[in-house]
Amino acid sequence: MAPRPPARLAALFDGRCAVCARSARWIGARDPEGRVERLDLRDPHAAARFPDLSPDAVRAQLHVVDADGRVWIGIDGLRTLLAGLSGWGPAAVVIGLPGVHGLAGRAYRAFARN
Repeated sequence: MAPRPPARLAALFDGRCAVCARSARWIGARDPEGRVERLDLRDPHAAARFPDLSPDAVRAQLHVVDADGRVWIGIDGLRTLLAGLSGWGPAAVVIGLPGVHGLAGRAYRAFARN
């Protein structure tokens, strides 16, 4: 079997959040190519790797770091994540549409608060 290329995205989440942990498993199940590295920011190794990311901010909203080091937060992080998963690019495009992006962002923030 050929070795996997390095992950292109790092998705940081709160490992103590049940919804976050389920979401991380959902991502893993849809990422057979290993494009997304799922990291619990409470893990000291992950925190050391991304020292500029606030654990409180990551607990509040998903943070995705791309291969260039750009950080995408909340709905933009979800959109970046979906674009990186095979077969989910169309969903990322829809989320980015004018009007849809704003509504999706409000829905994401409301969901994340709860």
